[in-house]
Amino acid sequence: MKAAFIKTSFASIATALALQAGAAQARVQYICPELDTASNTLSVSVKSGCMSSSTSYVGNDLSIAVDQQRAHIAITGDIEFGGGGQVVTADCMGAKSIALTAEGIEARRYTVSYGDGYIGLANLLDDPAPKECLQTAQAKLPYRYPTVHKTEFLGWSTDRFPGREEWRSATPMELVSNVLGTYPETDEGNFDMELSFKKMMWAGWPAQRTMPPHEPFLAVRIERHGLLDDSVSGDRYFIAMRFDGEWKVEELWGQSMCSRGENAGQWTGKPCL
Repeated sequence: MKAAFIKTSFASIATALALQAGAAQARVQYICPELDTASNTLSVSVKSGCMSSSTSYVGNDLSIAVDQQRAHIAITGDIEFGGGGQVVTADCMGAKSIALTAEGIEARRYTVSYGDGYIGLANLLDDPAPKECLQTAQAKLPYRYPTVHKTEFLGWSTDRFPGREEWRSATPMELVSNVLGTYPETDEGNFDMELSFKKMMWAGWPAQRTMPPHEPFLAVRIERHGLLDDSVSGDRYFIAMRFDGEWKVEELWGQSMCSRGENAGQWTGKPCL
């Protein structure tokens, strides 16, 4: 995912810079590819992000591999620092940038990975010198995720799937299929469904929760219309999932769009009669 350098408050910087004296710190946070189309030379700046001048650069074992058949750039290794001395708030003088190069590289849209994780797309075909850097997982601070508050689901039902606490799966879609199977019959000509996946954080961190407050979760929203049911024309769900060796459902809320009765044409958490 492309991301500009993070604008961080002084308090957040102080937290990020807190290093134990003498401890080695691995700190690759940003990867910035740029292509010289005249010489077909790929230059990648691998940056540590903000580091205090009280830390010392230890070294790096960074390397780059470009697979042009797969249009993929792989960066491995890390930048290491040694702690020591008093950390000065908002002092970023210890930041380090390491340059990696590769020759004979053609202008393409490259997927980019750091270590064993995909981090985004470098469109070096349309923009050989992108203004934004790709961000590694180490730079993705939780507070940057969009938030949702549990009060948004007042009036939603929580008891539609007895035993969902026991659901486990290797993929999120397998869990979603447990919900999508609720109404197997649809009016195909009029059926409509929206399905979205997004990492989010809980806002307000309610006292009654099942997930750690500072840990992002996968939010799945489902909305369907055109269901073949005498009393229900549509439904919608919000599922909060978390991966802990396997995917599981932490929270699940649902509502129905009634097709008749006093709640016809309205979302409700109550049964449609």
